[in-house]
Amino acid sequence: METVPENNGFLIRKETFIRKNDSKIQDVYHISKDTLGTGAYGVVSKCRHRTTMQERAVKKIAKKKIKNMERFK
Repeated sequence: METVPENNGFLIRKETFIRKNDSKIQDVYHISKDTLGTGAYGVVSKCRHRTTMQERAVKKIAKKKIKNMERFK
């Protein structure tokens, strides 16, 4: 049985990593219109996987702010 670390409450496992997906993000996730936070590059919102109902955070970044597009592929 795995335990959750007390320092931040997050448990990171290989099974929870997101694999490459060529689908449109809107087809895979329902993205909330509520903003969790903003930064220099974009806006963070909550999203829910349409099949598994797992909640995640997604960061929307304006393409014009990206200098090296290869870094994001």
